[in-house]
Amino acid sequence: MTTIAVFSDIHGNLAALEAVYADAIQHGSGAYWFLGDLFGPGPDVQPLWEELQTINPTIKIRGNWEDFLVTTWSGKDRLSTTQKKIEAYILNHLHDPAKICATLASWPLHQEVTVNGVQIGLSHHLPANNSGIRSQSVLKVPHYRHYSVDPVVPLTWPSMPTFTIPQCVMST
Repeated sequence: MTTIAVFSDIHGNLAALEAVYADAIQHGSGAYWFLGDLFGPGPDVQPLWEELQTINPTIKIRGNWEDFLVTTWSGKDRLSTTQKKIEAYILNHLHDPAKICATLASWPLHQEVTVNGVQIGLSHHLPANNSGIRSQSVLKVPHYRHYSVDPVVPLTWPSMPTFTIPQCVMST
């Protein structure tokens, strides 16, 4: 049985990424899947990128904060003044922003994998929409879940029903 550590939303916090990695190692993770939002708004930049390279996730999904950074680098952003300042800070603290932005841009928004006969859809937000804006049409994507159940973490979002999902290291 392979244990897969699934993590996301590091948001510029190197201590958080180091803690996730240490916990995954302690649980015997044999694979790592990163589901987006490595940078911003937290202060850690280049050391955070280097730590992600050390972890070397086999799956890397682009989150909305990666999109913000890539569009800022390309000059095609439509971000708020505050968001632009955050992205400029990140770009100024990367050793090779062009190469890193090209790498981030190559990450998919959605990926499907099959593990032990279970099909798993992975995305940071919606499979075809990373902006956080809800689509007017009904999303016709199957949902798959294969989690361990210790502990259960409640999640709530405005205008969405309350539900719970397990916080987990996924085992296959």
